[in-house]
Amino acid sequence: MSCTDAVKQFLSRNCPHTAGAISFYTLFSMFPLFLAITIGLTYVFGPRTPQEEIDLAERIAEAIPVSHSFVSETIQDVTSARDEIAIVSVIGLLWAATAMFGALRKGINAAWGIHRTRPFLKERLIDFGLVLGAGVLLLLVLFSATAFGVLRQITAEVAPGSGVFSGLLWGLLPRLLSPVLTFLTFLVLYRFLPNTEIKTRDVWPWALLASLALDGVNLGFVWYVSTFPHYNLLYGSVGAVLALLTWVYLAAIIVLFGALICSRYCAYVANIETEDKSWRLLWSGFSRVRLRVRVVESNGPA
Repeated sequence: MSCTDAVKQFLSRNCPHTAGAISFYTLFSMFPLFLAITIGLTYVFGPRTPQEEIDLAERIAEAIPVSHSFVSETIQDVTSARDEIAIVSVIGLLWAATAMFGALRKGINAAWGIHRTRPFLKERLIDFGLVLGAGVLLLLVLFSATAFGVLRQITAEVAPGSGVFSGLLWGLLPRLLSPVLTFLTFLVLYRFLPNTEIKTRDVWPWALLASLALDGVNLGFVWYVSTFPHYNLLYGSVGAVLALLTWVYLAAIIVLFGALICSRYCAYVANIETEDKSWRLLWSGFSRVRLRVRVVESNGPA
């Protein structure tokens, strides 16, 4: 299938509209998710000082490649009022996040051309599991620097003579964490969300390609926003929100288009395997006929 056919199929299956729904629900679920993580950390590690909350908000904002100041200020404002809106945030998180992952699940199945659904309870469990997975990924990103710092100190104590290698290793690991997590996320989405049988060996190349495309779009979008920060002139105070929404929309487009390409490749592989099995059956039948003819010839006429 050519690239033009892939784009036509992508449009005919309403994937751009599904990407819009994903970005809408993501915007609603993003800040409740951040607030839920902040509240959870407060219960686990005890009350945090104002400076610690500011540092946490800065770390969360760094996980989003656009609107750093807007995200940081919003998270700080929401965190300061967490006692009043804790219940509301949890309800909003459960509604928006499950709706977002539900739209993502339906979008990936639509990109595959799959219209049959799973049982209702199973779909809800999948969506809730994806919400928990997103929270774990965010925690890994937020506290990776601290974890690497602790591991580096332990390595220095255990093997003090590994100077140059240790420096290169600990400088490289933080940079590899985000791409590796992105690749694993795509791999899980493409492997388990489509309601059909899929083999991991048919999925991982496209998960890798989609993760690289997403990293490239992130770098390009960050460069554009930092170089041409004029969206506030057109949209005013909501410009930062729309910039964030645009980034999520582009990410959703990459996810869905990657799922479409993955589905076409899996169909191609399945077709080749079917033809190979047909030839094997045909050759097996032909070999049996030849064997029977030889047996008859060797026995001679009755």
